[in-house]
Amino acid sequence: FEKRVSKLYSKFNPVWVQKARQLLLHLLANESDEACYHINELLHEFIYLRNTGHEFFYHGFIYGVLALVAHSEKISLESEAEGGNGYADVTLYQPNTKTAVILEFKACKNTGAARVTASLKAARQILERKYIQKFKNRNCRKIYGFGLGCGGKACEITALGDLLASRDGCIAP
Repeated sequence: FEKRVSKLYSKFNPVWVQKARQLLLHLLANESDEACYHINELLHEFIYLRNTGHEFFYHGFIYGVLALVAHSEKISLESEAEGGNGYADVTLYQPNTKTAVILEFKACKNTGAARVTASLKAARQILERKYIQKFKNRNCRKIYGFGLGCGGKACEITALGDLLASRDGCIAP
């Protein structure tokens, strides 16, 4: 496991660095379908099913993947960043475009329906706990929110779109 982790999170692994960069760019562009595809590809290639029972596993895995490229792309990356009335799992902030991304993870059973339900719950948490406040205070132009429901070697994403442009702050039930 240690060898796999060190290979994955190495700057000398161009395949993983490229995958991490693609994921980062899709998140910053609010391209949820493409981001979901890349996350599922990464999960399928790397993780073991025994590791997938806890939210923090997915959170840490994606944080590590994004950490491969965030600094070189001049993106601020934080884990458990305080904002509003809680702590968002993972946040990205691109100062030159004043774009922020909030990722909230929920672990669930390994079924498609459970992943969808968990992603909706995670998205609601972003709204209910007002995680965007930190980025509103920075005068961000765009703030994208993504709820991720993760189970087994797959995830589903509920995209909230640009939270600054949202009039009602609601998501589908």
